Amino acid sequence: MKKVFYYGIFIVLFFILSACDSNSPNVDDPEVPEQWSVGFLSRPVSEPIHIYMESNVKISNKSFKDMEVVAVIIESCDNVEITECDFSNVVGGIFILNCTNVTITWNRFSNIGDGTIGSGHSNYIQLNKSFGGYIAFNKGKDGDTEDMISIYMSGGNSEKDPLIIEYNHFESGNWKSDSGSGIMLGDAGGQYIVARYNKLLSPGQVGIGIASGVGISLIGNTVYGEKRSNSNVGMYMWNQYDTPIGDIEISGNEVRWYSEDGSENPYWNGEDFTPKEKNNNWHARLDPKKLRVNL
Repeated sequence: MKKVFYYGIFIVLFFILSACDSNSPNVDDPEVPEQWSVGFLSRPVSEPIHIYMESNVKISNKSFKDMEVVAVIIESCDNVEITECDFSNVVGGIFILNCTNVTITWNRFSNIGDGTIGSGHSNYIQLNKSFGGYIAFNKGKDGDTEDMISIYMSGGNSEKDPLIIEYNHFESGNWKSDSGSGIMLGDAGGQYIVARYNKLLSPGQVGIGIASGVGISLIGNTVYGEKRSNSNVGMYMWNQYDTPIGDIEISGNEVRWYSEDGSENPYWNGEDFTPKEKNNNWHARLDPKKLRVNL
């Protein structure tokens, strides 16, 4: 009887503590995020938006669909927020150029990209020469994408104020690129970036890549890659530029990735540099069905 009583107390305490853990939101439960309580693409339809040289820009509660252009372009602006918008069948989702302090949260994406590359094309989100910000709680699926999240020559403001990319959830299988990824960091350089707690299902030929940069961390991400044409590697670190690379942390990630020949290829370090690595599971027992994205 005592064992049953103590077990009952343990269960009650477990649920109380789980409910109080504000640092671990359950973004997979559609009843939790108020921001996704409305139907996908049911928000008011908007024309493409291009904003130049403004401050305190906010774009929210809009649907962008069926466009042969990038839906949202923000250029040379400060303090930008893009939240609770839906994107479908557009050449590119959000392109941020020469901006500072950008927040991109709670957006949904479907069928983004046409295989072209540059200036936000075939990206859900791209930062170009932009610094400081927060990219989180976005989800999306499918499209002929290059990098779903592309961080190009961009990053945080400082070591204590990094660009944070967290709790994003993406899935695909429609891409054709032999160079694209789910999340690409340090592309042509960059610094002070933390990518953590993101979930990726077959998002590109690479799951998450570090192509250069200093002060970059990959922490607690979940990445699964199904065997298909052009599938390459789950995570990599490899300086592909003349820019510096260093102070890299790769820890607590769960990866299971199949290359196009069917062999497992979860991680590759192509640089003569040793990052801080600990507690990664490169052959995690992940169920792809549990990583599907529902819009």
